[in-house]
Amino acid sequence: MSASGQPLPDNTLLLWLQDEANNDYLELEDLEVMYQLFAENETNPLQQLQDDDRHHSYLIFTDDDEGDSTAQVLHHLSKFPKRVGVDTLFDNQWYVTANQPVHGQHITYLLPDELFEPSIDIQTYTADRIQREINHDPELSNITVEVEDQNLGDLVTLATRRGMWIPNQYASLVLEDNLSPAQVWGRIYGQILRDGATNVCKPLIHYLQVQMLGMVVHNAAMFDTDSELVPPRASPLLMRHRGKVLSHLISSAPARIASGVTTAPITTANFQDIIDAMRLSQVVPPTVPSAITTSTRIEKRWSVNLNTLLLFNFANQVSDLPPIYGAIADGTRKQERATLQAGYNDIARSPGAVTRAPLVITKELA
Repeated sequence: MSASGQPLPDNTLLLWLQDEANNDYLELEDLEVMYQLFAENETNPLQQLQDDDRHHSYLIFTDDDEGDSTAQVLHHLSKFPKRVGVDTLFDNQWYVTANQPVHGQHITYLLPDELFEPSIDIQTYTADRIQREINHDPELSNITVEVEDQNLGDLVTLATRRGMWIPNQYASLVLEDNLSPAQVWGRIYGQILRDGATNVCKPLIHYLQVQMLGMVVHNAAMFDTDSELVPPRASPLLMRHRGKVLSHLISSAPARIASGVTTAPITTANFQDIIDAMRLSQVVPPTVPSAITTSTRIEKRWSVNLNTLLLFNFANQVSDLPPIYGAIADGTRKQERATLQAGYNDIARSPGAVTRAPLVITKELA
């Protein structure tokens, strides 16, 4: 939801997810590092994700009004900050926004308890068997596991999480409302196969294997819509905070370009066409021209921490910040360390530098 209370356009979130500048996990080795946090014997990684200043996406499954299992993408986890001298109901609470709109509004939830807690072991089919079931019945929404002698070779017992981290390039495939487990499986697992990422994405695949059970059996990896996905109390204060967290989504919406020609927005119809084409890897995701300045990129990069950055640098506005911040914002996150190193080297070589001692910018310093 924007600061004005208006719903975020679906195409804005889609374009943000497709922007490679917002995704550090396009390479297999990066996916492997991330999914190691969700390996079966690892502890709950929630604290590590809360400490990360990047905006991640998370996949969960919930029960809908018809009692069926449907997917939701949660994004933009953030904490409501405690303000000096002001006590509110929201202090130090964590919130996420869901792609699933309610009455046209994208809803913010309190961070669900046990989002990444392990679920109980559950028996399901292997990935190959699930794929065969879907190929046999394209209208399938979930599977029914039959424990019989002829199926023993296709049975597997898995422990997964109640929710799962998902890279933005996969989250963009499942933004529509009320997608069934089989629809999500077809889009994400199909893309994982095309990417050659089955080994590095095993926690995600195992999660989807369990979710393919839907609500046919007791699935402890699902969330109850009524009791576990709780919208906070309506408040202009919280709305303004979430508006700041999501402000870069607003700025990435289709804009009027310099020539005065208005870029046509993506409609609901061709939004579906884009999704379908991406599933088949037939097209390159669309790019939208926009007049994005370095100041805009800085605001997007530091988001809710922008005021702190300005205070730290004794700057009144973004344009007053040292050039190094513009260089960081104009590059990708993988280039940050090299950009900082080059900036330090320039300072050390400049006349009147306080120190010319060499300094290597490590990952921790960056």
